Amino acid sequence: MPKLTLYHGSINEIKKPIHGFGTSSNDYGRGFYCTESEEMAKEWACQNDCTGHSNRYSLETEGLSLLDLNSTPYNELNWIAILLRNKHPVLDSDMDVYRTEKIIEKYYVDTTQYDLVKGYRADDSYFQYATMFAQGRLSLEKLRLALRLGGFGTQIVLISEKAFDRIQYESSSPVDPNAYYSNYLERTQQACSAFSELTRYKGVKPEGTYIDSLLED
Repeated sequence: MPKLTLYHGSINEIKKPIHGFGTSSNDYGRGFYCTESEEMAKEWACQNDCTGHSNRYSLETEGLSLLDLNSTPYNELNWIAILLRNKHPVLDSDMDVYRTEKIIEKYYVDTTQYDLVKGYRADDSYFQYATMFAQGRLSLEKLRLALRLGGFGTQIVLISEKAFDRIQYESSSPVDPNAYYSNYLERTQQACSAFSELTRYKGVKPEGTYIDSLLED
């Protein structure tokens, strides 16, 4: 993986990301969450409808270990297991708890063993999709389609102290919410509408691969 240009959308200008800050209940645990898309960083900088900052960095990746959840041998099941372990969804039944524990047992990958993690950005919609799959309410095939609906892209997360030592601040620019907050809302709303259509009952028995069959293997 070559030298990367990364962006972090925030309400603050961040010149020196600090290892160990943040919360362990984020998507991939405690780390510094970035994107390779400047436009996406600007949307996330304004997601609370206030002026934010798009912070730009460079990262020399040679010698850093990468867990790329979008590449073989990993897949959506590993991504779901990591989310369920870190974000602690509200579960309605003993069966939901059982399924969640089995998914984590079978598919969890320890992100703390890597310098960087790359994978889907699990906004509230994506976490809802993952939870529905774990509850047996969404097939793996429809989950994969749903993850492509919102165009939220992927994120790269700095995990290790070694990675934090490598990242170099380049610049920061203010982001006007009048320009980007509406983009953020529109993208989210379009994803929700497309997901509703994808999962709408059409009068036939639903087909596909559901979690219970995967946990039997």
